[in-house]
Amino acid sequence: MTHFLDAISHIIPMTFGILASPSPMIAIIILLMTRRAKSNASSFFLGWYMGLIGVGLVVLFIPILAENSTFTPSELAWTRIILGSVFLILSIFTARNIPRNSRQVAPPDWLSKLDSFGLLQSFTFGFFFAAPNIKNSSLVAAGMSSLIPFSLRLDQELLILVLFCLVASFGVLIPPLVYLLFRNNAEAVFAAMKKWLIGNRALILFLLLIILGLFWVYQGVSILPTQ
Repeated sequence: MTHFLDAISHIIPMTFGILASPSPMIAIIILLMTRRAKSNASSFFLGWYMGLIGVGLVVLFIPILAENSTFTPSELAWTRIILGSVFLILSIFTARNIPRNSRQVAPPDWLSKLDSFGLLQSFTFGFFFAAPNIKNSSLVAAGMSSLIPFSLRLDQELLILVLFCLVASFGVLIPPLVYLLFRNNAEAVFAAMKKWLIGNRALILFLLLIILGLFWVYQGVSILPTQ
C-alpha cells in the first residue's frame, strides 16, 4: 500500500501540464454552445479521456517497459533530460505566436467546424486532441513509465492510470461544470472564457512548456549517476 500511495504522489504533479491545456477547454466550450451541447460535450470528453487512457495502456503493455532491468538509471535520466529539452525547444516556437502590443488573436481554424459536429465527430476530435498531442502523450507516457521503480501489480498500475487521466482531465471538465451550475448565464460566461483562452492560448502553452521543460531537465539531472 505504501508503494501504491508513493507512486500516486510521484506522478500526480505531471497531470498539471495536461489539465492546464487551453485548446481542449476552448473546444468543449464551443461544443457546449451548440444545439446538442450535452451529448457533444460528453462525446468529446469521452474521446479525450480514452485518448489519454490509450496512450497509458500502450506504455504499460510494452514488454520492454515491464522489465525493471531494461532501464539503467543513466538511461532514465537522459530520457527525462531529452524530454525536457524537447519541451524547451517547443516553447521557443510557441513564443513566436504570443500576441504583442494588444494585437487581436485570430481564433484557430478548427473552431469554425465545431458547430456542425455530431457525436462521432466530437468523440474523434476529443480523442485526437489527447493521444497524438506530443505534450499530452509524452506526459502520460512519462507518468506511466515512472511507475517502474515502484514494482506495482498490474491492477494497481491500471488504477493509477485511470486516476491519472481523470485528474489530467479536470481542465476539460471545468466548462461542463460551469454549464450545469450557471446554465441560464452560460452563453455569457463561455463567451468571456473563450475570448480569454483564445487571446492567451499561446502564452499559457509557452509557460506550460517552459515549466515542464525545466522540470524534466531537473528531474533527469538529479538522478544522473555521478560515475
